[in-house]
Amino acid sequence: MKGSIPFNFRPVTAALHLKGNNLKPLLYLVNIFLGLLVIAWPVGFIVVIFMFDAPGSESNFLTLALALSILIYPKLIFYGSGQFFKGRKSDNNATSLAYTLISCTGPCLVILFVVLLDLLCSGNFACN
Repeated sequence: MKGSIPFNFRPVTAALHLKGNNLKPLLYLVNIFLGLLVIAWPVGFIVVIFMFDAPGSESNFLTLALALSILIYPKLIFYGSGQFFKGRKSDNNATSLAYTLISCTGPCLVILFVVLLDLLCSGNFACN
């Protein structure tokens, strides 16, 4: 079978191209939850200030990436959720899903860099 894909994408594409709004309630809940996560952002912002207190932490890539991801995650949530709610009346589920995924990248980046910092540096901000 030349050119065949081993994974069957038909159910995924069928779910995205439904004329009904079966996917919309889930996307609404995800976007509202992500919007509520912005309330916790000031705590993360205060933590960013103290990340660079340890000597050598300013040269650690993971610490810099974590600080940057904490600083930009509300912008990603506001952009993605704002675009989702702006186009909420359209029947295009793929666009709504794309904007929801943009909103999800902010918290996912924070979680990714926290896990990497814990695994590779044992939770220390100053690790080489």
